[in-house]
Amino acid sequence: MFFKQFLLNNWADIFKENPPADIDCVLLSSCLEDHGNNLIMVFSEHHCHFPKYIMKTTRNKKFNFKIETEFEALKKAAKDDFLRPYIPYPYMAGYLNGCAYLIQEGIRGRTLHDVLCARKNTPLTWSLVNQAIEILIKINGMNTSKDIENKHPGMDRALSLLPAAVLTETGLSIKEIDLIVETRDTLFKKNRFFIHNDYWGANILVNERNMSISGIVDWEFSTATSPVPSDIVWFVVNLIYALNITRQTRSFYEVVKTAFFTPESMELIKRCLNRYTALMEIEEIDFIQWIEAVLLEMGLRELKAYGQTGVMDKECLQLLKSIINNRDKSFF
Repeated sequence: MFFKQFLLNNWADIFKENPPADIDCVLLSSCLEDHGNNLIMVFSEHHCHFPKYIMKTTRNKKFNFKIETEFEALKKAAKDDFLRPYIPYPYMAGYLNGCAYLIQEGIRGRTLHDVLCARKNTPLTWSLVNQAIEILIKINGMNTSKDIENKHPGMDRALSLLPAAVLTETGLSIKEIDLIVETRDTLFKKNRFFIHNDYWGANILVNERNMSISGIVDWEFSTATSPVPSDIVWFVVNLIYALNITRQTRSFYEVVKTAFFTPESMELIKRCLNRYTALMEIEEIDFIQWIEAVLLEMGLRELKAYGQTGVMDKECLQLLKSIINNRDKSFF
């Protein structure tokens, strides 16, 4: 009720229009942890089947940086003529009782992950994959280094916090990690990329009426000056996951590990990475080193953001170890 009244009281300032007679608000939670958000789905007409607006708020002001980061990223993307139709337009951001909030446009669509799981690899789904890559190229190419400060702690700090138990559990050694870190910053010379940092099928929406990409959501982890374009690798790894998952669902690690080294998956990975590097005009790059650098980055993401290692972090590190163990195979 509090959020509903806040929106009605400030409707004209937020949306530059007269407030409706009434709105319906549905409160959801992104996860049960302190670092999760409250999501208020705003239905401005009773017959609507999808929210016209979404209000995101942190539950703990310690994690306000996520909402702040998303707002700055969406403001920048909204200025790009190509990207504007694909982003949830950011109307307003601020603080309520010390917790950050962001009010953004709602976007209709089914997740690309669900579409891929249901339809698998077909000409239609491949068309969606290609469109997602084209949108990603525009995102990664945004020149935002002067506008957005990267507020996330660096990799060095995350490595210093990495519990020894995680190394033991994943089978990684400090020597193996050091080797990846040494090559990471030189892979793409001195280029810097704007990174969405969670670019996978669950955050890519599809308009099923015309089977096209309708939106890219959840920009909370975005960063403006990454030395590695990690989004495309994360996208492809999750693409492999979606295409190979079954009703007898195993973990992300088990599904990807099993599928990753098959000829079909290798060809799909090459196809996506070659398309991306050609369109981004990136010179010849070692795909294995690129993939390893990204899996290490994703394996440290929650540690950097929240100070603790999550399930997905560990599975990324386990997958990294599996790839290291198979370096001698001719994947590409």
